[in-house]
Amino acid sequence: MVSFTHARRSGSLVLVALLGGCATAGGLAARRAAVDAPSAASPGRRAAARVELPSCAPARGAHAPVAHAERGDPDARRAAQRGLAFVSREAVAWQGRNNCYGCHVQAVTFEALTVGREHQYDVSEPEFREVLRGLTDIRGGHRQPGGLSVGGGGMPATSRAFGGAAFARYDRTVDAALRDELVAVATQLIEYQNPDGSVRNDDTRFPVVQGPLQATTQALQTWHQAYSRSADERWLGPIREAEAWLQAQARRLTDEPEAGTVDLNYAVMGLLEAGAQPTEATLVALGRRLRERQSADGAWSFRPSGEANAFATGQTLHALRSLGASDDDGAVARGTRWLVTHQAEDGGWSHDGSGKAEAMWAVFGLVSVDVMSLALEGVRDGEHAGGRVELRARAVDNNGAAVRQVELLLDDNPVGRACGAALAQSVELGDLPAGVHTLDVVATNERGQQARRRIELYTGQYYLVTPGARWSEGRTVFSLRNVAPREATGTVRVRVRTPEGREVWRHDEPAAQGPVRVSWDGRPAQGDAAPAGRYVATLSYLDASGRAVQDIELPFVHDTVEAQQANYAQVQGQLNAEGAGGAANAEVELVDGAGRVVQRTQSTESGAYRFSNVDRGQYRVRVSRRGFRTSEAPVAAAPASTSRANMDLAH
Repeated sequence: MVSFTHARRSGSLVLVALLGGCATAGGLAARRAAVDAPSAASPGRRAAARVELPSCAPARGAHAPVAHAERGDPDARRAAQRGLAFVSREAVAWQGRNNCYGCHVQAVTFEALTVGREHQYDVSEPEFREVLRGLTDIRGGHRQPGGLSVGGGGMPATSRAFGGAAFARYDRTVDAALRDELVAVATQLIEYQNPDGSVRNDDTRFPVVQGPLQATTQALQTWHQAYSRSADERWLGPIREAEAWLQAQARRLTDEPEAGTVDLNYAVMGLLEAGAQPTEATLVALGRRLRERQSADGAWSFRPSGEANAFATGQTLHALRSLGASDDDGAVARGTRWLVTHQAEDGGWSHDGSGKAEAMWAVFGLVSVDVMSLALEGVRDGEHAGGRVELRARAVDNNGAAVRQVELLLDDNPVGRACGAALAQSVELGDLPAGVHTLDVVATNERGQQARRRIELYTGQYYLVTPGARWSEGRTVFSLRNVAPREATGTVRVRVRTPEGREVWRHDEPAAQGPVRVSWDGRPAQGDAAPAGRYVATLSYLDASGRAVQDIELPFVHDTVEAQQANYAQVQGQLNAEGAGGAANAEVELVDGAGRVVQRTQSTESGAYRFSNVDRGQYRVRVSRRGFRTSEAPVAAAPASTSRANMDLAH
């Protein structure tokens, strides 16, 4: 399988890191390194060629201010800091008066505070923990009888949509402390998915709640992260069904002159959570509509002719930045300036009935400004690339510090470093194996703070990603995503074979960007119904001439979920790359005692992997990743149980 990548994306040639993760300085950032260059010929092994990276020691006077033109946007950082203090203070006060969970009060505040911590703002730890307590332990909290609900029983669908998104944000950027809560709410949200793929809610208080578009987007955020952390295919079906509905809504919105700005924003955010690329036609059209909606003074309103407000402005800035718009992008810069100049002395923007919700979205629009903004030219996020590319990266500090160094990593392997705020690097992509790859720009300032920007790119004829199979109402449903360029024409083919290799069923459909869902009812092309048991699906992308340019082997069991859980084992684990966290897109094999590979998969963006429907026995989990040593771990599998094998990958 191929993982989702939650990198904030850009459809332009300039990509600026406004939502990338941050970490403390250390490791590769502060020493001279001799690093293995990636080698396509020997994945997982040390390469012979070595890249010498310069040492960029802190300069004297490291805390001296730099010229204003090099400082980025300190005003936005200050406004975001004041806004964070406002929403945190107001949420804690509301919780103290009401002593219950209130959907957007704790959930959206918790999301904003989590992003604030990620981007190195000052976030009060006591207030952060108190808002978290409101999500989990007071009346209506997740850990209370009945789970998330308003006041302990009301609006469970809306309460869980908001709460799931908050748990997902925390799990994505902080740690695993709320993983059980995330998975539990993700499971509950499936109950609210309609047959058409949308997710229903039970609250209609605009603008705080905005119908099924909002609920579907929040569910996608929750399911996305549940899959990323577990590699469990059961999340892929709901994700693909939700995306199919959302794609149709997005096309309608781009053709509707009076479509609401909030609807447009949720369509953008939801499609990105589903794995859509910002260069895809639907997202390009949505981004264009949002830019057309901006008023001359830089703000947005709920409707084309409505009054400007901080809610719509902050939310739209968040959506555009999620698409990868840069700090110096004209629309983003004007919108940011409008929020800064319209902020009240207390850190909010208004004090009417939805004033807190307005402040929360305004803060989201500002808190996305990281401690440094990173720009990358030469490759676009999500594009199919090859050959030698000339990359240029630069960093701008938003707090007035000097930038010490800028690094470039390909699949977590350092390939370039420059002292100062700019880097120019030639990278050979033609040697990479066909697949999905990550490219990171990491900047370190003289205070030792870091900002990171990750994008993904595809090499070779690699068009089908995140395949999965699940049992649903007597059928096996295959789901995947087609990321082929829009101009590519071809066919997606699904073939089902017995373990001995006899084909029993085949399905073809025209290839098109977006979600692909194909179901098999167990009936072969000819003869009696196929018995329950093991099968192998081959998912293929055929080019215009009918030639298969990509094949994915997907073993599955055609039987009920209960039968699969009772009769087979699961093997799962977490892969961590040395100095870089979760190892995404690593090749993982399950090898039996005779040395045969019985299953293959790839790790998710968070470094998780999983093998399902494994027979009883002794196995080895073998991991290969370019630039890293091959790693192996023994594991025993038994029916109705899950075995774990976590591994740390080293260069």
